[in-house]
Amino acid sequence: MRHIALLFAILPAILASATPICTNGFSLVNNKCLRLFTSPMHTWIGLFCFQSDPTNCYWDDESGTSADYSSFAKRQWVSGDCDDDLRPFVCEMPSTFYDSCVYNYNGYCYFTSYQMNYPRYTFTQAQSVCESLCGNLVSIHSGNEMKYIKNYYAQRSTDSIYIGAITVSGKYNSWTDGTAWDYNNIDNSQSWLSSSNCMMVSLYSNGTQTNDAWYHTSCDTARPFMCKRKVGTECSSDYSTTTQDTTSVDPSGPPITPTCNSFLMTRGTFSSPGYPGNYYNNLNCSFTLATLGAYRIRLSFNSFQTETCCDRVRIYDGDSADSRLVAQLSGAQNTPLYYESTGNMMFVTFTTDGSVVQQGFTANFLSLI
Repeated sequence: MRHIALLFAILPAILASATPICTNGFSLVNNKCLRLFTSPMHTWIGLFCFQSDPTNCYWDDESGTSADYSSFAKRQWVSGDCDDDLRPFVCEMPSTFYDSCVYNYNGYCYFTSYQMNYPRYTFTQAQSVCESLCGNLVSIHSGNEMKYIKNYYAQRSTDSIYIGAITVSGKYNSWTDGTAWDYNNIDNSQSWLSSSNCMMVSLYSNGTQTNDAWYHTSCDTARPFMCKRKVGTECSSDYSTTTQDTTSVDPSGPPITPTCNSFLMTRGTFSSPGYPGNYYNNLNCSFTLATLGAYRIRLSFNSFQTETCCDRVRIYDGDSADSRLVAQLSGAQNTPLYYESTGNMMFVTFTTDGSVVQQGFTANFLSLI
């Protein structure tokens, strides 16, 4: 009889943990978490059409185009001005289940290395920490999950984090948590690193790496990381009581060395070639900065020093040098400089003559609503 009583005692808890819930103020509607944000007239949907062409429209959750289903022909969907139209909108996120963890998304708990007071660890050390939490280094299975993960490192200027991906000869990939390899964002442009068995995700764009892309990396490099485990997993470990590693690591990371003629998606960082050393003579560089949909771009220069007469940075409000010229810069700028686009693209050029070089510049850019 005791066993029966115990069963009835734990049954409500089991049922409660198996009930889908929503977080962050969202409501459960048909097993989807939705939240309405109201303002005047009509409703935005998560569809962006390039060049105002209804046949060239993409869902912003990266699920593809609207080719399989569209209501443009029925006039239930109409195009609107992304910048000027004020409309209510509905946000969607996946449902999850109750757990006491702070970061709960789509049935999993997430733990950042900063949250656990482990700023940087090697791959093996990081995986050991995650296993002590009854989880593994994070696996990534969609573009939306990638955005969720990035959000928790956005304010820390973190350039990259370990993910739980292991590769053999750059050809055979798997996750440490054993889940399916059903989403891939590996940048194979750095093929010389394919012999490295571990992977990181880049959180910023520069001359050698692209924002959100995954790269092969040495497993012995100390870097930030994220752990992941299923919600409802019983685990006695308490990360807050574990001693922090005292491995000495340079927090500034390697210098930024972008190449000319780059296409960069927000958010990111770029600089003059050679920075923080001097740039080169006879440069003709261009940087195309882009963000999605109705977002705009905010560009800021943190350091700026060029030859006053002849080495210039030009900033255009658009996708080419045919767009409106916003600013032309040269010489020494001792105060921070900020510029904002009116659309979702900016074009920046840097040209130098055949004599006299200086340190150049470094700049950040991010998305604005």
